[in-house]
Amino acid sequence: MGHLWRTARAVAVVVDGSFVTSETSPSDIDLLVVQASQYPVGGPLTSRDYALLSQRMVKSRFGVHMFLVGENTSNYAEWLGFFQGMKHRRGTKGILRVKP
Repeated sequence: MGHLWRTARAVAVVVDGSFVTSETSPSDIDLLVVQASQYPVGGPLTSRDYALLSQRMVKSRFGVHMFLVGENTSNYAEWLGFFQGMKHRRGTKGILRVKP
């Protein structure tokens, strides 16, 4: 994640997927990359930032699902709610939030 922090765009990464559960054979990682508010989601990216923030590039290089959201947006709150939801039971689960 060091490269991600050096872009200065990411202020946090939320980790979800079976790797943060008690599953005996975890099979996926989902990342929610929280972008600093001064960089609008969907705005122009340098080629270096594109390699780190493109869903397609991240999936191809690292095998993880990555979603990009703006800091302090309703979209961020919606994604947090989605990540905390449980597929087969009612209730919520914990998630991991990493900051630089």
